Amino acid sequence: MERRSLLKRGAMAAAASVLPGRVFGQSAGVSGNFDTAYAELQASLLDYLAGPGYAQVEPAPLVTDDFAFNGGLRYDAVGVPKAPGQMVVQSCARIDDISDKQRADVLPLFSIFHWVPLSGTTGDESFILLHQTMTESVGLDTARMGFVSIPEFEDLRGTVEGMGMTWSEQVFIRDPDEARAALDGSGYWQRPAPGDGPMIPSAGLYYWLGDGMPDRPLGYPASGNWIEIADVGFDSGVDLSASCGLERMVLAATGDYPTWDERLEELMKRIAASDREPPGKDLFEQS
Repeated sequence: MERRSLLKRGAMAAAASVLPGRVFGQSAGVSGNFDTAYAELQASLLDYLAGPGYAQVEPAPLVTDDFAFNGGLRYDAVGVPKAPGQMVVQSCARIDDISDKQRADVLPLFSIFHWVPLSGTTGDESFILLHQTMTESVGLDTARMGFVSIPEFEDLRGTVEGMGMTWSEQVFIRDPDEARAALDGSGYWQRPAPGDGPMIPSAGLYYWLGDGMPDRPLGYPASGNWIEIADVGFDSGVDLSASCGLERMVLAATGDYPTWDERLEELMKRIAASDREPPGKDLFEQS
């Protein structure tokens, strides 16, 4: 709880010192009610991407048909019917996160805002849209952003610098073999079982929550004042989809964040509403 408290205070200080007010909801102010901030952010994202032609689709059930994988709970946006130009807000719960519950940014139930670029979108255009969404819809500050990726990401250097980012200070290029072994989105991502597929070259988008300006240059693993808020593919021949953590974006923009116990209670309610008993339920209850 102390780690969570420190992280939240850092986010509140960042929001108060950098932002003139939330782009997605000016009325609640910094560190208001999380549920209100979350609802406002979700509505803002859906409305913002509807502008260029994205359409929302229904999420997949939280409880899946495969009880052998991830305790029968939805791992990410895999399995949601998606086509170019579609977006979804998907509830997820990862049993691997139980061992990391002491981390301030880990929750038993969280939401991924996922979109698939419109047909014909290039890697450069995909990253420009990501940046515009984060700054114009969420209200985040470019100076507090950083990317972690692999050497191929150098092809987007001009695009990243065009966003107003300093490559040498805000981008960290990691060893590709290390990234392949980790498959954590900061270099490569691969669909988890049962949806294994090709390795997707990607970049992790990080946001600074500490007081003052960020540590420079960015490193990896990043210091505790950095929080990863999105993974996005940059190879148009493989996948350009973006996946963003809604709760983490609220934290970055406002300082509001739920506790592990609050989200655990909500997870149990969601599972009970499904009328099924996935093995992941017991694992989370015992946490």
